[in-house]
Amino acid sequence: MKKTAVASKLCVRCNRVLPLGDFYPNKSWTSQRYRDVWCRECASQYCKDQETLKQYCYENNRQWKDSFWDSALKKAQYVLATDAQYIDPKTTAKKRKEIEGRTAARQFFSMMNLGQFYSYVENVGEDGVFVPDEKPPEEESNKRSYNRKWGGFFSKEEIES
Repeated sequence: MKKTAVASKLCVRCNRVLPLGDFYPNKSWTSQRYRDVWCRECASQYCKDQETLKQYCYENNRQWKDSFWDSALKKAQYVLATDAQYIDPKTTAKKRKEIEGRTAARQFFSMMNLGQFYSYVENVGEDGVFVPDEKPPEEESNKRSYNRKWGGFFSKEEIES
């Protein structure tokens, strides 16, 4: 019986080779097999607040917007409204903030590949130096997306013609 190779890649954070399913999808990062460079386990262990999520987004070529964090935080507060430890009067403000940050990070991960939140950012120029994202968003008609049938990235106009 012939063994089939499982598609895998290296997590740059923990240096383990893991199956592709252990990485969050990253729709436009072709050089990384359409996946983030951190495995899901590293992402969940490291990301515990707004600052660590910003670092995650930077290293994984994801666009950061404070509005994304605000949405995740709002969802986290809704989820935590019935959490016994969070609403316990004996829980310190510091501990409550920590619980809120971790829950918001989980909410962020559950939302990050939704269309309105997802945006790939090539954050390194040809010289290897960080380039901030200052370009206005593309018009809907010029937006390019991957088409399996055509085997590449095309705009709606290119496919229809």
